[in-house]
Amino acid sequence: MESVVRAQAAERKKIDRRSKRSREAIRAAFRELLSEKDLSQITVTEIAQRANRNRKTFYLHYTP
Repeated sequence: MESVVRAQAAERKKIDRRSKRSREAIRAAFRELLSEKDLSQITVTEIAQRANRNRKTFYLHYTP
C-alpha cells in the first residue's frame, strides 16, 4: 500500500511540473505577443501556438 501512495505522489509531482512549464510558456508567449501588437489583436490560438501548446492546454489553465 505504501508503494502505491508513493507512486501516486510522484505522479502528482510530475504533473505539477508539467503544468508549471505550460503556464510559464503561455505567459512568456503572451508577453512576447504584447510587445508586438495590441491586446485586442491577440488571440488564444496565437498564444497557444507561440507557447508550443494547444488551445485545450491554454483553457485548462485559464478558463474564460
